[in-house]
Amino acid sequence: ERDRDALTALEQNIKFFGIKDEAIISPTDVYKWLTARKGEYNIVFADPPYDDDRTLEALPSKILSSGLLLADSLVIVEHRRGSSVSPVEGLDVIKEITAGEAHFTILQKKREVIST
Repeated sequence: ERDRDALTALEQNIKFFGIKDEAIISPTDVYKWLTARKGEYNIVFADPPYDDDRTLEALPSKILSSGLLLADSLVIVEHRRGSSVSPVEGLDVIKEITAGEAHFTILQKKREVIST
């Protein structure tokens, strides 16, 4: 998130819910974040600009291939109402939520099946 007011609201919500030690807010471009960030995450919430064509076509796939997701991790992509995220092998859409102009696609990383 790069909007100052939205960042303030996020920080207040994290404090309110007592999850300061578990949450990271990155005020940077999501694509730069994906190449620079290390670690593994249970939840990735991406709120890129609505008019960025990469949001619907490439973003979920780039998040999956980044190596940042744990088994069963959630990926929440915010995008414009009326648009839809392209299907990605390895991520299941588990829920869609609309709120005003915003639409949230919630995806979950598929568990890897190990055959014996």
